[in-house]
Amino acid sequence: MTETQAADTSGAALEGLRHVLGESPAFGQPWKLAGGAMHDSWAVDSSEGGRSRELVVRVSPAGRADHEKTRREFEVLRVAFERGIRCPEPIGIGQCATGEDYLVMARVSGDANPRQLVAGEAFAEARQRIIPELAEALAKIHTILPRDVASATSMRSAGAIGSSSSRRAPTPPTSSASPIRFRLESSTSPTVQRVVCTLAGNRSSCAELRPATW
Repeated sequence: MTETQAADTSGAALEGLRHVLGESPAFGQPWKLAGGAMHDSWAVDSSEGGRSRELVVRVSPAGRADHEKTRREFEVLRVAFERGIRCPEPIGIGQCATGEDYLVMARVSGDANPRQLVAGEAFAEARQRIIPELAEALAKIHTILPRDVASATSMRSAGAIGSSSSRRAPTPPTSSASPIRFRLESSTSPTVQRVVCTLAGNRSSCAELRPATW
């Protein structure tokens, strides 16, 4: 895709904003954000009644758009945001008549440069907090069950992961069980099995796994 073709999706970004937020807000000129191999992400500022919003519109170009996948992402983001997980607020999704689809979300300020995050002096204090914050976010993510995102079309259930005709079918997770743990325990990978039983403190089971298989 040439730079000229990529720039064309800014029109789809504005069309998506008008569809989601209406014609009343005034939208600034979109500018393209760095990164994104499969999608074009456009930053746009809007203003209405003295209130301004910083937004991002992620556009999937015509021919590569997968609206079902975009809807799944939107639903998962919606639930995660409602649970207090640090992620952009999802605002709306839709499709353009010209074939593109779009996901509108709030823009989150910050620096995504890994070199700066790891070694930059400006982020020295942030590095002290990032591990506990990631752990807290991971704990919240593990409370999300498949039924919580049931409205996401074609979302695979945990029971479809790690099935094998040669192994006893695992019991699906209960309402209080973590779907992530269920997927790990259901895995047929010897490496994953060894990690799970080690974390559970079941070293006798670990010994049954031959070294050659992990």
